[in-house]
Amino acid sequence: DYCKVLLPLDGRYWGKVKDLASSMSEFGLIYFRVLVEIKWLIKLSKIPEVTEVPSFSKDAVVYLQGIIDGFSMDDALEVKKIERVLEFFHFACTSEYINNLSHGLMLREALTSVILPAMDDLIKSVSLMAKDFAYVPMLSRL
Repeated sequence: DYCKVLLPLDGRYWGKVKDLASSMSEFGLIYFRVLVEIKWLIKLSKIPEVTEVPSFSKDAVVYLQGIIDGFSMDDALEVKKIERVLEFFHFACTSEYINNLSHGLMLREALTSVILPAMDDLIKSVSLMAKDFAYVPMLSRL
């Protein structure tokens, strides 16, 4: 029901912004938070001085990377259910660090996968129109 959405972007403009949903939505935020936290945990496991996190085997790292690579909507919903348990992964790292990095990754993904390609298409389109209509004189105003 378009009249009950919080923003026009989720209602009348959904067709224009839907490609941004995977990276800029709540799902996108959860995905990038999981990505940052797993990468952080892997990094901690490689630092011998951090005795609280043991060194991970290659299989463990592959498993953790698989969580990132196969992350789904069901996973995001499960994360919402167990967010309190995930606080352990914030070892030596605050939620703000995770959120700041996640928001940066969301923006980068939106830019590279949706916004910049759309801008490139627009530039190509305008360039073609400029060439196609170069012979048409433009009236000027005095």
